[in-house]
Amino acid sequence: MRWFGGPFRSALLAGPLGLALAGHLGAGALLLMGGAAPEHFSSRAAFLLAAGVLAAVCAALEWSTGETFFSIFGLPVAAILVGFAGLSEQVWQNPLFERPWFLAHVAAAVAGECFFLMAAVSAGTYLFMVRRLKSKNRVRALQVLPPLAQLDQFTVLFLRSGVAAFGLGIAIGAWGWIEAFGLAGLLAPKKMVSAAALVFFAGLLAARRQQWVVGPRWSMLTIAGVIASLSVLLVDRGTHWSAP
Repeated sequence: MRWFGGPFRSALLAGPLGLALAGHLGAGALLLMGGAAPEHFSSRAAFLLAAGVLAAVCAALEWSTGETFFSIFGLPVAAILVGFAGLSEQVWQNPLFERPWFLAHVAAAVAGECFFLMAAVSAGTYLFMVRRLKSKNRVRALQVLPPLAQLDQFTVLFLRSGVAAFGLGIAIGAWGWIEAFGLAGLLAPKKMVSAAALVFFAGLLAARRQQWVVGPRWSMLTIAGVIASLSVLLVDRGTHWSAP
């Protein structure tokens, strides 16, 4: 079942949905730029940015491939994140927050985590379909879930995009930190956890390319890695930019 097909899908994405997404990203950009308090960074900006990335990914998939399955998950999660943005009032202050590279660091890192999350959704759906197919349940009769081969390709695509974005975020953050403080503090917990997550996913992609890890095992390792990478959000929240 293709919910947004042909001219209707094009009109929807080019019309109200496109305008809403542009406005949403604009609001997130204004928060990221800090308004009248450039040394302040609000958690609302991160929530809005994550919601915008998820919505943009879903729209891009529908536009380019016609695949609507990921919107079933991504758009409700994006709406929840917008709700969190409205409820969140946590604000951090640091002179580094007014520098342009900091905004690029946050944007790339958040985008990377969003791609990792979409990879976990794709991998989890793959495992679900394998289990149902083994039980001879005709899940394709629903016409909602993508074929196994396509899910596998989506998992690779999301993971590659996540590694590229997250790696860029880490590189920008490391450059800015070294510029401000030198090498001191580079081995702080949050930085180490972020680097470990990036190395794990890069290694997993390399193993997948060599066909060392495929099928359900590949999907399970992807999900495990994504769950572990979420610990980045819990370590040194708002304090990992303090001077060493």
